[in-house]
Amino acid sequence: MALLEIQNTLTHLDIDLQKNRNLITIAEILSTCKNLTDLSYITKATFSTHVGDVIGSPKHQYLVNLELRCNKLMYGQDIEPILRQCQSLRRIAMDGCDDSTIDLLAQSTIATNLEIIGINVLKTDIPKLQRKGEGKQGLRVLKIVQNVPTDSSSVSKILRLVYKHRITLGTLHIEVTSITQEEFDQFCVIYPGFNLINIETLILFAGNSTIEELILQLVCDSKKLKTMELDSIYNMNRLTSHLINMPPLSRLSIEWWPSNNNNTSDNNTSVDDRGLIQLFKKYTQLSMTSALSLRSISLSDCREASDNVLSILAQVKTLQEITLKSLSNITETGIMEFFKKINSQQLTYVCLHYLPLVTDTTLTILTWHDNLSYIWLDGLESITDQGLRNLIDSPPPSLAKLDVGRCFQISSESFTKKKGTCCVTIW
Repeated sequence: MALLEIQNTLTHLDIDLQKNRNLITIAEILSTCKNLTDLSYITKATFSTHVGDVIGSPKHQYLVNLELRCNKLMYGQDIEPILRQCQSLRRIAMDGCDDSTIDLLAQSTIATNLEIIGINVLKTDIPKLQRKGEGKQGLRVLKIVQNVPTDSSSVSKILRLVYKHRITLGTLHIEVTSITQEEFDQFCVIYPGFNLINIETLILFAGNSTIEELILQLVCDSKKLKTMELDSIYNMNRLTSHLINMPPLSRLSIEWWPSNNNNTSDNNTSVDDRGLIQLFKKYTQLSMTSALSLRSISLSDCREASDNVLSILAQVKTLQEITLKSLSNITETGIMEFFKKINSQQLTYVCLHYLPLVTDTTLTILTWHDNLSYIWLDGLESITDQGLRNLIDSPPPSLAKLDVGRCFQISSESFTKKKGTCCVTIW
């Protein structure tokens, strides 16, 4: 009854049936609210019972943004009638999908106006629509997480979906487990010349070395790739080789999980160390003459991130943002020398996580960086109240935000929450 009263004016609707037992189906919503543009629908029950007779309703002309979340699996047969009746859809985010939904989206006749797809990821992790859709053609953003980690066939389905949109994809966020070498070879035969030539952002979590190599091959020829986040690295030598031969990135994040380092063939630390040094030398040389060199770097759990690597990285004149996390092969001197060596006008953001060798002296050096606006310190067991007090009392001139967490020698009670124009958060 409430929907009937506002059916002609309602454009945005959020339905959460986890807290409301009164069942209203998607078909009822679409048939009643003909001007609806945005619908979010959450349920913990079997999704098929919540769809209703969508096909029996008139086609919906205005719905462009659809978010679905179900605690139980959603299947392609449940989603298909919605997509067929809502041909104006430009963004869909679904959490709780069976692989059959991926097969559905890979069909050429389904949802041809989609620009953004999110599968099994939180809706907050998926970009919002740019309200004006004129001139936008083809899928631009695909964020997808494999739902069944042990099923290699689902990886093939995901890759088929990527292949369908290979020309228009600008952002690919993909989390998949593994494929065999045989599956890799077969894929290369079925899809020869498969390249993501317009990719701008790649976020990859790979379950094994083979799928990592495949995805890297897909993006290596892109002239537009500027952001790469690799959340699990299996072969640092191969990665640095790819990056050296690719057009320059502006943002690079490398996280090498320790569990991936069991291959004895990768135990030559000096080889990987030289690879990172060679990579950052490339960016150093480029930054001498161009503003298109590296601006942001994040290194996490990288055993190859040595003092020598940091020394070369400090020479990249375009570098503005730095994140260092859980790096076991850098020393206290190496960290201090990095912040001494890098130009004091460059850095705007520094994040230091779980680095026991970061001391109060390092905090003092950070105060020398005039344009540093945000500092995030987390899990630094060696910094003290006195070191933090010195940083807060004599901060970098541009510092606006200071976050400090899980630094066990820091007592939050001894600090005010705001110092001048700087907001201080301690937990």
